[in-house]
Amino acid sequence: MITKTALTAAMIEIHGPKDGKFVAKFIAADGRSLALSVPVEQASVLRDIQESMPYGIAVHDLVEVAAEAE
Repeated sequence: MITKTALTAAMIEIHGPKDGKFVAKFIAADGRSLALSVPVEQASVLRDIQESMPYGIAVHDLVEVAAEAE
């Protein structure tokens, strides 16, 4: 088991466009996730974020979390 640092404990990823949609995925420190499908026509904000942060957005956490090695 590895301990993830606060820098990588939670993430927001934006993928796409694919098949006319973007997918915004929110991943919690404990591995739970939520994905939202956004039509290209309504995705101007997602597009701006994706261009500004192509490797995702790291959400800082105040505590370390244990995670299994990949």
